[in-house]
Amino acid sequence: METEKKNSLPTGGEEYLQFLHHTHIYASMVRDVLEGKYLREATELDISVPQFYLLRLIDHEGSHQVSEIASFLGVSQAAASKSVDKLVRLQLVSRETQEKDRRAVSLNLTSRGKSILQNYETLKEERLKKLLEENFTADELASLVHGLEKVSRLILEKEVDDHICMKCSAYYVKNCLFKSKRKDCLYQGKRKCPSAPSVPGVDGPGGGAPRVSSAFFAR
Repeated sequence: METEKKNSLPTGGEEYLQFLHHTHIYASMVRDVLEGKYLREATELDISVPQFYLLRLIDHEGSHQVSEIASFLGVSQAAASKSVDKLVRLQLVSRETQEKDRRAVSLNLTSRGKSILQNYETLKEERLKKLLEENFTADELASLVHGLEKVSRLILEKEVDDHICMKCSAYYVKNCLFKSKRKDCLYQGKRKCPSAPSVPGVDGPGGGAPRVSSAFFAR
């Protein structure tokens, strides 16, 4: 009986532990199962999910310098260069030396890299839309989004240090609810983001596009 009690999920006043249990599983499924699976279906190339996030970052508003990538990742320039080297070898990223500063290198997505991003986005939209529409009503989905936003906002306001990366993994949106809190976010103010989508039901500030710190990509 003692073993059974120890292995069972907490109940009663310990619902918060069940909350942590399920949110950890949810986050892992999104990151490792859904994104990993969709990426493998979108391309036959051997690229990891973090490298795919790097493609998204490089594609965002054109050129990036390796020094910027390293800063966003929170790694050395040598480590950042190694990741970029692989993407260049796979012909997903082009690398050009800037005329004004020979030490600076600009990174841009190739047509092949853009094709992978497009394949992934199309696949993700089709699969997730079907999955959600078959299992949730519009009201249920809206309630779920609202609940996730509410929890995120509460934790952000009460528990999160300003310098902790929110790890949105390049899923930035114009009306990001974290924008007012994360004034030092490495994406905010760095570049314009005319293509960043707005998310219905998220009531964050709509003016200007928020940016995401890319420290998450170093995982």
